[in-house]
Amino acid sequence: MGVMKEACLAVNTQMREPHHIIVAGIGPGNPDYMVPAARQAIAEARVLVGGRRALAQFARGGAEAVLRAEGIGCIDSPSHEPVKLAAKAKKAKQKKAADTQALCAVTRDIDGVMAFIHRHLAFSDVVVMVSGDPGYFSLLDALRRTFPEELIDVIPGISAIQFAFARLALPWHDAEFLSFHGREPSADELAYRPGRTVGFLTDERHDSKFVATTLHFYDWPETARFSICARLSYDDETIETLTLGAATKHAGVGSCIVVVEG
Repeated sequence: MGVMKEACLAVNTQMREPHHIIVAGIGPGNPDYMVPAARQAIAEARVLVGGRRALAQFARGGAEAVLRAEGIGCIDSPSHEPVKLAAKAKKAKQKKAADTQALCAVTRDIDGVMAFIHRHLAFSDVVVMVSGDPGYFSLLDALRRTFPEELIDVIPGISAIQFAFARLALPWHDAEFLSFHGREPSADELAYRPGRTVGFLTDERHDSKFVATTLHFYDWPETARFSICARLSYDDETIETLTLGAATKHAGVGSCIVVVEG
């Protein structure tokens, strides 16, 4: 067990009701597709962690609060020890403290984010917002490696992959899912087998054209159905379906979902 896990267990065993990390899936982007339980947890959060876009959208201070954290990553509100403040403050100050949040913007400094959560967990529950569903390529992995599992509660969300299949009216119980987001699947994972349906996460470098060219190299047929789903759930959402052969010549679309039916 890691040092931080041991420290969390030591602190929480002294509490009647241990504080928890609530990992809330915020869906594909548009808040209309966020489950009510996640919305409520975020609205009530005293300590809130998430990407800058999510914080700008859901933190009580909105974009202004996130701008205050620019270059810092994590910022503490004056109320990061709410129990102590509540014991001393007058009603007006208590109300003001209740309206503030400690915020942490998730950056590449994952260790810094974990340290922020650990520090605040001694005083309050911590709500961590993740895009899509927490169970699919999210910060949940790092949280499980750092904190005891019994302190982690997960609120599921609609993943971008799930949303793409819904937009295509395509069942996904037999589908496979791979990620080109910051990684590359193995040759065996990419190999063509008749009847495969695969959903891909992409990034700006590994865009839709990169996926199409890669699958062509691994002998996927040029006639395979190739769907490019971008900006899912937003007003400027686009979905384009063409053949794999055409997709190799099509302008690449990054940070999208690609669904290929072989």
